Amino acid sequence: MKTFEEYSEEHIHLYEVGEIFPLLKNSILSLRKTKNKINIVDLGCGDGNLLNQLFHEGTIKKEDSIYALDPSQTRLDRIKNPNFKKIRASGGKTKLKGSNFDYVICTQVIEHVPDDNALLKEIKRILKGDGYSFISSVVKKPYGFYIYRNRHGKMVSDPTHEREYKSKEEFEMLLKNYFKIEKTNIHLFKFPVTDLVIKLLVRLKLVNPNKIIDIYLRSKTLRLVKKIKIPLIGYYYIESLVKKVS
Repeated sequence: MKTFEEYSEEHIHLYEVGEIFPLLKNSILSLRKTKNKINIVDLGCGDGNLLNQLFHEGTIKKEDSIYALDPSQTRLDRIKNPNFKKIRASGGKTKLKGSNFDYVICTQVIEHVPDDNALLKEIKRILKGDGYSFISSVVKKPYGFYIYRNRHGKMVSDPTHEREYKSKEEFEMLLKNYFKIEKTNIHLFKFPVTDLVIKLLVRLKLVNPNKIIDIYLRSKTLRLVKKIKIPLIGYYYIESLVKKVS
């Protein structure tokens, strides 16, 4: 099985425009109504795609304290925005100051970590008393089918997934142990055809991932073609906005 760094070399998060989750964007903008400056961190930020989109659209600003945290140095090295403070650490052991963040982003990360409870405890620890977190993951129905298996031999949508949740109810039950749930959305997973082709080329070492990470920003044509997506039957994307409670 590949190491995490080897996996990071082959799998890139292509920079995008206009792909921000409305629940995430709107909740940050709502927070701005009461705060001129926010402390925000993306746990498991990968190549920085999401933070770059939020920054590009003005949802987060230069005046904010913006942290990009990921266990992969390869991925952190791909982040070029000087406004982001890059930290190499795992989501469950961030080494960040407690009760310091207004907003914690943790999207498509919790299914990767060995202990999902430890990650949620850490998010709660670093959030301020009135802080919010956007947490997303994967729900797999019994009929879900894909090409990968994880280290436990289970069929998954990504070979590095430790788990995939069985239902919205199971995911929310886990979150309720640590937070008040403001809202949860769930919808069918869909992959852009262009992403699949580009990632295959990277995996075959036909292209350098560091040179194409911003290809969607450079090509209007590819941005249009990217709208063609195929559903991943039996797999759902789930997202929750949660608030810290005492």
